[in-house]
Amino acid sequence: MRAILPTPLAQIIDQSSSFLLATHEGPDGDAIGSMLGLGHIFRSWGKEVFIYSPHPLEAKYDALAAGLPSLHAPPANPASFTLVILDAGGRERVPLSLEGYNRMISIDHHPSNDLPGDFSWCEPKASSTGEILASLFLDEPIIPQQACACLYYAILADTNGFQFPNTGARTLELAARLVSEGAHPDQLANLFFNRWSERDIHYFALAMSSLEFLEGVACARLPVESGVGDEYDSDILMNEWRRWPDPIVYALFKETEPEHFKVSLRSHGTVDVSQVARLFQGGGHAAASGCRLEGDYRQVQQRLLEAFRELLKDA
Repeated sequence: MRAILPTPLAQIIDQSSSFLLATHEGPDGDAIGSMLGLGHIFRSWGKEVFIYSPHPLEAKYDALAAGLPSLHAPPANPASFTLVILDAGGRERVPLSLEGYNRMISIDHHPSNDLPGDFSWCEPKASSTGEILASLFLDEPIIPQQACACLYYAILADTNGFQFPNTGARTLELAARLVSEGAHPDQLANLFFNRWSERDIHYFALAMSSLEFLEGVACARLPVESGVGDEYDSDILMNEWRRWPDPIVYALFKETEPEHFKVSLRSHGTVDVSQVARLFQGGGHAAASGCRLEGDYRQVQQRLLEAFRELLKDA
């Protein structure tokens, strides 16, 4: 635990009055929870804060995001802001230019992070970016309850409810501290696991209707006609499939444009799906990763299966 912020980070915060917070494209629960949590902290410190998201956040996040204004296009005056990039995993995943800002901060737990910054903090052993932010900020004098809820949600999401192998003693200790500061585990677990929208149900039905079991990998597809876009967080679907005992790996191919697939990967932990994701310039964690592939669906599917072949032999 850190009693105070690292000096370079504290200096940037003290010297900045306006912040733009951003994360990776197609943000997941950790990305959104971390972004909103830090936004509430800065706002409680009297800073001007804007959340950058190319697409509006899902309605289920309305309560967590309350009071934080959003921008859906890059600011016309970037020099007025200190840019904070959270959980990005690498510069190619950031959906806005990094040029022209007054200062830049990068905080992440992905080892692939290559973002520059006036302050860059990466902890690959942390379960989530939410865990890092909790460790950095929880001992500060003013941490609003809403921020604690957001950071708890970030940790909950990236550990799949404290079930992934990335859940460590520090993860649980920080989650407990967030609860003691006002986060409600029952409400946040309901938000993550049980808040299915009509869209989620529709997509799950489509995915199930296309499901195939191929060489140890369960493959499903959301075709371009479904309207699935980059902004859709498919965690709620992937977590459902992860309940099944077999096969070892699950792959959801989301066709965001014709023959452009955003692939979500999950495993039970015996196969490190991030190894395959990195082969296609993607990334993530051992149990949950993603990448992008282009081409005819069958060809793309075959490329992914070939990449998994050796890993599945070892498993």
